[in-house]
This record gives sequence, structure tokens and C-alpha cells, in this order.
Amino acid sequence: MEVDGQRLAVVDVHLHTGRWEWMPPVFQDRLSSRVPRGFKWVTGILSDRWLRGEGLLSQLDDAGIRAAGVFAIYSPHTTGIATNEYVAEQVALNPDRLYGFASLRVDQWNTNGAEQLATLEAALTGLDNMIGVKLAHAHQQFRFDDPRFYGIYEIAGRLGKPIYLHTATSPNPGVRLEPPYTDPYYLEDAIRRYPDTIFILGHAGWDTYHRKLTYVDACIDLAQRYDNVYLEPGALGAERAAEVLPDFVRRIKAGGVTRKLIYGSDGPQMPGYTGKHLKAFVIAMKDADYTVDEMRDILANNFSRVFGLPEFQP
Repeated sequence: MEVDGQRLAVVDVHLHTGRWEWMPPVFQDRLSSRVPRGFKWVTGILSDRWLRGEGLLSQLDDAGIRAAGVFAIYSPHTTGIATNEYVAEQVALNPDRLYGFASLRVDQWNTNGAEQLATLEAALTGLDNMIGVKLAHAHQQFRFDDPRFYGIYEIAGRLGKPIYLHTATSPNPGVRLEPPYTDPYYLEDAIRRYPDTIFILGHAGWDTYHRKLTYVDACIDLAQRYDNVYLEPGALGAERAAEVLPDFVRRIKAGGVTRKLIYGSDGPQMPGYTGKHLKAFVIAMKDADYTVDEMRDILANNFSRVFGLPEFQP
């Protein structure tokens, strides 16, 4: 990425993987709705290509992105499953460019919670290139403030693996929309209790269901007050967010949290999305008079600092 004549490295912390067969029918229907009539029958085939490691690397190359985080997820009733083992297989294709985030199931927690915690810890310590944890409370349908799940935060802090958490709403089917699943202030008790755990507030409070910046100021406030809170702007460079993106980048700069923002796109979604998201986000930062150093931090250096990795070269 070139900005004002300077080459900047870009890392996208937020990419998804998985398989068509692991997605529930309602989510398959949503993905198929983006495909022109007459071609919907190939959606599954194309989706599997986009979401495999080779497809992710191809999209990174097309967008000029140096590296990316790849998420596991266990949300069988909303967007589906991408197992820790499957993520490990994909990032192994190029461990200098792809980094894994492990996850766990929570839908039968009262009967197998201890087992799931052990599974998460085993993935973080036993699978190569797993640098963090991915949670999506609204998709996985568990509250931010439910103390039954605080063991997840303890493990992440003890092992030094930052947690990415989806905040605010989502337009995907079956996702919870109520504040305990979407409002980041419901996380504040956990943030205080686990100061050694890094919480990355995904989507930075962008309310995609209502297309509003409903929880953005709450995310900025938490990032200002807590050293262990960071933000990520996934999907804010998408067409769905075009009207609010300029306001978002202004709020981040005015709030003095550019050193707390880690770039991510929520890709790949469809061919070309990852590159279009990056382009829109960089244009918005330029229009808001971000300095090259601020953009350098957001696009790559904040990621390296938070995850303890060397700075990436353009």
C-alpha cells in the first residue's frame, strides 16, 4: 500500500475460513443471495475455494496485503463452524503470512464447559501459529457478562493470546441483537478482572444490523481507559458502511486511539472484497487527515506490537 509516496505494510487481522458443508442452511442462503441467478448452484464450490488457505493468500496478494489473521469459530446455529484443526491446516500453507485464532463451543457449556476450556488451551499450545482467540458472543449466543465463561479470558491472559471479540450487531440470521450480547460495556467487568488479557473489540461497535455507529463511542471509551483494550474496524470499509465510515475514522482520531486500532476487514466474503475494504478505509483515513505514521500503526504496526511479532515490511 502506497501513501504519500511511502510504502506501508498491511496486515488484515480478520479473515474467515471454513467449509460450505459446515454452514447452516440459513447462512448458505444468505451467501447464495449475493450470487447472480443461474449461478447459485456453484456457490458452495466457489465458497470453499475462497475460504481455503490458497484462496485467502490469493486475495491478500491481489490487495497488496502482507499477512492476515484467520479465525476459527464455533457458531453452528448462525454462521457455522471452522475448527481449530482446520484453521491450523490453512495457516500452515504459509506461516509467515497466515496466523491462526482458536475458538471453542459454548452451546452446551453446563455439561462440557471444562472440556471446552481444555480443548481451547490445547489448541493454543499444541497447534502451530495460533496467536489468539476468536469469540463472537452474538453469534455464539452467550452474554458478555456471564461469569461462567470467564475461564476463557483467564486462559488467554495466562498464555499471552489476545482475544478478538465481535461487538455490536450482525445482519446474519440467528444472531442475538440485545445489549448484553452486543454492548461492549457489558465486558467491562471482565476487562477489569483480567488486566493481563488483551481484549480486541471487533468491529469497534459498528452496528451492522441498523447501519449505525451505535457502540463505537463505548468502544473508544474503553480503549481510552484500559491498557488491555484495543479496537478493530472489520466491515467498516464495506459498501454497507460507506455512509458512516468517514464519521468513524474521525471519532477514532479525535478520541486519540489510533495506537489502539488494529486493521481488519472481515473478509474474504467474496472475490475482491478484501482489497476494496482496504482501499475504502485508507481513503477515509486520508480524508480525515491521518498522518502516515498513524496509518502505518493502524495498518500493521499495532498488530505486530500487540501480538509480539516483528514489524512487517511492505
